[in-house]
Amino acid sequence: KFIALSEGCSYVGSRQIRNLATIGGNVCNALPCADSVPPMVAAGAELIMKSAEGERRMLVRDFITGPHKTMIKPGELVTEFILPAKCSGNGSAYLVHTTRNALDLTFVGVAVNLSIASDGESIDSIKISPANCSPSPLLIPEAEQASVGSKLTDELLDEIAEMTVRGSKVRDSAVRATANYRKEVLRVLTRRCVKLAYQRAASSMGRDD
Repeated sequence: KFIALSEGCSYVGSRQIRNLATIGGNVCNALPCADSVPPMVAAGAELIMKSAEGERRMLVRDFITGPHKTMIKPGELVTEFILPAKCSGNGSAYLVHTTRNALDLTFVGVAVNLSIASDGESIDSIKISPANCSPSPLLIPEAEQASVGSKLTDELLDEIAEMTVRGSKVRDSAVRATANYRKEVLRVLTRRCVKLAYQRAASSMGRDD
């Protein structure tokens, strides 16, 4: 039910690392390129932190405040992640671009969580979270506002992709290429990812789009 998160986890490190590592470690490391974070942000996931004083619960999006910076306090440990239940008509996807096929940090990516309305065609909700496009987790509310109640067309895909690029905070990097190039990649990935999430949502309703 959380395909995007599964896809994100598949990009973390190597097979050996994935066999030992945890999602909690990937989140608490708080890197902009952490592949498990955008799928959880798009899904509206929360986490629980526990200490001798008790426990706290907050959105994953609010937990990470910048590179290697989180809301965790001394003595606290992240013990649990909570993802909202998904029903028929929901689909998600996570797409990335890297320079190597393995053991590489995500160059740029995007996670999408989308639900189709009861009419079977129009978008009921959509959350888009770019990867490695800002110091802390990001959502694109403008894209949601423009999409809800609309049918997914090529024109809407272009509009969503453009809004996602405008909402990102990509900067030039000697390692990650220029901001303009990364924005172009984000534009392409967003269009593909929204379409894939929509297809998966339709499939969960018994449709074959």
